[in-house]
Amino acid sequence: MEFVKSAMADMLASRLGGSVELVRPDLVRAALGGKAATTESAAIEAGKKLNADFVLFGSITVFGNAVSMDARLINPSTGEAAPFTEQSTGIESVIKLTDKLASGVLSSLSPVKASAPVEKVEPEMVITGTTGKVQAAAAPADVAAQDDFIIKPKPEQARPVVWRSQKIEGMYSAMTAADLDKDGKKELVLVSEHKIVVGAYRDNGFQVLQEIEDKKGSNITVFSFDADRDGAAEAYISRLEENKAASSILEYKDGAYKITAGNIGWLLRTVQVGSDEPVLVGQRFRDIDGLFGEIKVLAREGGRIVEKGKFEIELPKKVDLYRFEAFDFTQTGSFDLVTLDERDYLKVYARKDDGKGWSSGYRSADFYGGTLNYIARKEERAEPIPVEGRFFHADRDKDGKRELFIKKNTPGGLGRSAKTPMSFKTGEIISLSWDKVGGTTAENWRTKAVEGYVADFVIDDLDGDGADEVTMLVVTGTERLFGELKSYILSHKISL
Repeated sequence: MEFVKSAMADMLASRLGGSVELVRPDLVRAALGGKAATTESAAIEAGKKLNADFVLFGSITVFGNAVSMDARLINPSTGEAAPFTEQSTGIESVIKLTDKLASGVLSSLSPVKASAPVEKVEPEMVITGTTGKVQAAAAPADVAAQDDFIIKPKPEQARPVVWRSQKIEGMYSAMTAADLDKDGKKELVLVSEHKIVVGAYRDNGFQVLQEIEDKKGSNITVFSFDADRDGAAEAYISRLEENKAASSILEYKDGAYKITAGNIGWLLRTVQVGSDEPVLVGQRFRDIDGLFGEIKVLAREGGRIVEKGKFEIELPKKVDLYRFEAFDFTQTGSFDLVTLDERDYLKVYARKDDGKGWSSGYRSADFYGGTLNYIARKEERAEPIPVEGRFFHADRDKDGKRELFIKKNTPGGLGRSAKTPMSFKTGEIISLSWDKVGGTTAENWRTKAVEGYVADFVIDDLDGDGADEVTMLVVTGTERLFGELKSYILSHKISL
């Protein structure tokens, strides 16, 4: 039924989308406080809040070999509704029923002439009354566990091993790996808007150790660091409360994972300049500007985060806290500034001769990154503020040269031409080095593309066997007009 639901939703959207304007799924959920429109009254409420002309609401029912589709095209202003009912047999008839429904809806809309462009609400389709078995439809796996998951030019390498977690309800935006409890093994800390999940690799899978609800604020991202040098890392969670930075610290204390400090007025991350030890840094936030102002070095003193001075790197305009790495990428003996610009092109800056400021050099021909981690604005219809996902550098092959590890998400819909992508079809992780002869990036390896949106990733030894894994946080359902978003962990051995 999950397969039938998603397939029908996608087909219906494609048949209607060329003639009417559909409101994005995230706006519909936002209008209902993050929930899907599972009742007709909720659908009408969403339509009113979004100033939509019509709401399409309905269900598909499978009983044995019989399939029926019932829908209503509702005017949220007047409550008037046009009903649509179709029946058939065999699961393959969903295509025919969807065609009929789309044709009927478009016929009903054809006499309507709007005086000005207006938004149309997305169709929400609810699965109800499901009994019996669907023999002909099997839900496809989100990820195929293929032996050559890591694509590399050395076929003689040992086969990697893959494991994946069960799906978790909702969209998780970021994760970090750290040994919080000093047991010698690293836990994973995942954050969604209103939840923190701590888990670990156990018996070839992911086990949730603790969940923490956060109803007051919105979690943005998470990094880990042992700031107080006690041998146990802390998780630094950037979050907003009433559109103000109110970040927090998660630690393992007295046998449990706890928030030990909060209301920190910075958005936070760790950064490693060159090969030096990581430092904790922060940037201010306000609704009108998003992330703004100078980046400051921060330190933990007792239960407080205190400012320790200006960060040694002054960033170019439009490069914020989450869009840069600083290391000797081009192998010149001095560190470069590697950034993702607002269009997700990779840019490499070099220090000017006087040591002040940056000169822009390389700009990639391809896109990288890609995020659905957006901060909503107070002003209605204002563009959300994107928070770019993690990318980082390390010398994994021990050749004395640091590589860049970065994700690449492929958007759906209008693709990269959209100013603000709202869905992604596939994602992958790529390792890049610098080609001094060609003056460009050279690809070392990449993972095969996984179905869904890669929200975050780490490269670390999570199961304690001495070999690193590339571990991804994957979100499914972002490309669909209906259905709940779900997240899962996918981890794969790499031997390079």
